[in-house]
Amino acid sequence: MEWKPMAVWFEKPPLYIWMMSLFMKSIGTTPLAARFPSAIMGLMTVMMVYFAGKKMFNKTAGFLSAFVLLTTTQFLYYSRAAMTDVTTTFFVTASLLSYLFVRGKRGNLIWLVPGVFAGFAVMTKGVVGLLPFPIIFLCEIYLLVTRQSRFSPRFIGPLSFMLLGWAVVALPWHIYMYRLLGSEFLRQYIGYHVWDRAVTAIEDKGRPFWWYLIVLKVSMRIWFVALLAALPVAVYKATQRGGVYVFLLIWALFVFLFFSIAKSKLVWYVMPLYPALAFLVGAFIDSLIRFVMRRFRKLDNFVFKAAVLFIIFAGSLIYFYFNRQLVYTSDLTGGRGRASEIKR
Repeated sequence: MEWKPMAVWFEKPPLYIWMMSLFMKSIGTTPLAARFPSAIMGLMTVMMVYFAGKKMFNKTAGFLSAFVLLTTTQFLYYSRAAMTDVTTTFFVTASLLSYLFVRGKRGNLIWLVPGVFAGFAVMTKGVVGLLPFPIIFLCEIYLLVTRQSRFSPRFIGPLSFMLLGWAVVALPWHIYMYRLLGSEFLRQYIGYHVWDRAVTAIEDKGRPFWWYLIVLKVSMRIWFVALLAALPVAVYKATQRGGVYVFLLIWALFVFLFFSIAKSKLVWYVMPLYPALAFLVGAFIDSLIRFVMRRFRKLDNFVFKAAVLFIIFAGSLIYFYFNRQLVYTSDLTGGRGRASEIKR
């Protein structure tokens, strides 16, 4: 794959570029065609969060979770950019949620689904696409330690099918590239773009360990305040009930630590973290509303709930409007680009 003429581009697998090429052939070589795949995947991630939140909690929690994700500034910003991160987030989220919903169901073939989504994540952004596997592994370890699950040889079958689904999607291109480019492919694709980025601060990307807390604060804005309250509540509910709260906390904590430990950091690296945090915030706000309605019987009605939701949505949208420059940045090069076109 070439990014510059006669120069092999080792940084990312080609899936997103294939998607861009498809849209460019359909609607022309325009900035819209380059950004369209990311925008579609961002919208589909928001929809997936709604339906998953509805299934895990209830309709209100799902709607709130989707709204939190949609108004997280960096998620919305990079959904409108021709970059791989939101597309990777869609596939990682789809893999983890499909694991959550297929676990406990009969049949091995259904376990192909989380593996296939993980394979597409790898084909979008390489090693980052493997995030579902350690998260799933940690969830299974938790279930074994807490005796909510027993180790059984039968579970080898579903896991094998999940790995098979991943391998069918992700391995052919990587094998082909290795056969084509040999050790240079491994040295650049794995050595420099994965290992060196993890252990050294290359390309002036060095940041302190807790830097992503600042990133979350800037990106989530008012939702970050809700997150500070949602996390201890989620921990408490995880110790009492387990279930999806354990899953979401493992997801959020692992992704945060995974990117925080790496020496090289950029704001968009933690994009797969936002859906998990959106679930926690959405479920927390919903549980807070229901607590007030139970505590004060006169408020236990549809009118009060609708009024509270309206205030939340209207207030957050007004706040978002006054901070829109974080998403809709001014075009400082448009005039220069148009002048260059006229000159040519």
